[in-house]
Amino acid sequence: MDSKSWGRVFREIREMKNLSLAKVAGDYENSPNLITSKQQVSRFELGESDITLTKIY
Repeated sequence: MDSKSWGRVFREIREMKNLSLAKVAGDYENSPNLITSKQQVSRFELGESDITLTKIY
């Protein structure tokens, strides 16, 4: 499966769980664990960039 497909799957799961880009990125006010930016997650979902498995985990 290529990164574009993984991004689509990730987005489907995120939307099924009603999670915002900010929530999955840990990029929101008073978040104890910033993982990445909302923009980076969006680019991953669109297949424009990749995210390491460490960040996803």
